[in-house]
Amino acid sequence: MSFEEITPRPPAALWARGIVRSYGDQQVLRGVDFAAASGESVALTGPSGSGKTTLLHVLSGIAVPDAGEVVLAAAGRAPVAVAKAGAEERARLRRGTFGMVFQSGQLLAELTAVENVALPLLLEGRPAREAQAAAAAMFAPLGLDGLQERRPGELSGGQQQRVAIARALVPRPTVLFADEPTGALDRRTGEQVMGLLLDAQRATGVTLVVVTHDPEIAARCDRVVTLRDGAVR
Repeated sequence: MSFEEITPRPPAALWARGIVRSYGDQQVLRGVDFAAASGESVALTGPSGSGKTTLLHVLSGIAVPDAGEVVLAAAGRAPVAVAKAGAEERARLRRGTFGMVFQSGQLLAELTAVENVALPLLLEGRPAREAQAAAAAMFAPLGLDGLQERRPGELSGGQQQRVAIARALVPRPTVLFADEPTGALDRRTGEQVMGLLLDAQRATGVTLVVVTHDPEIAARCDRVVTLRDGAVR
């Protein structure tokens, strides 16, 4: 299996300091500090309600913290203050600099697999033919060759998640976020999907941040960060 076609942008380190986030009167994150080194895989784990997904949303710019800072420091670039960026800038980061993989895959049912993978490039203004070609090149490394024209309803859960991984990797991100990427899969398929994520991370040098409740999945990452009651333990 080769990931030569998905070499990422320059490596990046991601760090956060003093992150506080509340929903209504419930404080979900209580002054969290976090750091991921360039090319590192980090698992965020902890019991339900501990703040894992909220922290991932803050790190990736989906959510803005009530207090604290998030900084992306990519080689050869000025640091980006993610938490202070406007909504448009944070959306732009998620279309290219940050890759996103969710538990359900979140594929568009009306599009073929290759069209789903090409979508981030099209949203960035790449010509359709160029975007489709780049998307098609992702299928063989992820064990999806021959499935380019199938729609999500014609794919298994594991195949859908592989397509979601391809979509996250095709813009060549510097940081890849995965929120419970194996949570909706049976154990064998989940292990295969996690293996593909780690293969891609190690081959390309992308920084990987994974939310998981599964200790066996977490143990496969370089480092584990445990949250409990909104704080790192």
